[in-house]
Amino acid sequence: MRQWWPHLERQGDLVARVRSLQQDGYRLAAAWQDDRIVCCAGYRIAENLLRGRYLHVDELVTAQDVRSTGIGQRLLKALIEEARNLECQGVVLECGLGNGRAHAFYFREGLRISAFRFAVDFFPVFGGE
Repeated sequence: MRQWWPHLERQGDLVARVRSLQQDGYRLAAAWQDDRIVCCAGYRIAENLLRGRYLHVDELVTAQDVRSTGIGQRLLKALIEEARNLECQGVVLECGLGNGRAHAFYFREGLRISAFRFAVDFFPVFGGE
């Protein structure tokens, strides 16, 4: 996650923010290669009127040096299986507009665009997303 959001590490905020999110049900999943995490996902179980109970992937990141090796695909499949095991209606994730490589990956994995997200930002958001 540090590769994608270095501003959190510079601020010393990454661990604190994850711990705070965990209080509201945020979970982490990771794929290891030897003694190193090479892919990780932050997710939570959510529920709303439209979707019912679903697994929401907040982040899915893969280290640059292991992209296109199948590790992200395996972690995504594990998250989908976790959603089934938890009797969710499906899996939802958000991906920034400028992240075309990720869009292509999600399409290859059978995900589809099901909604637009609209936002009003009060403070600058890292990456402009």
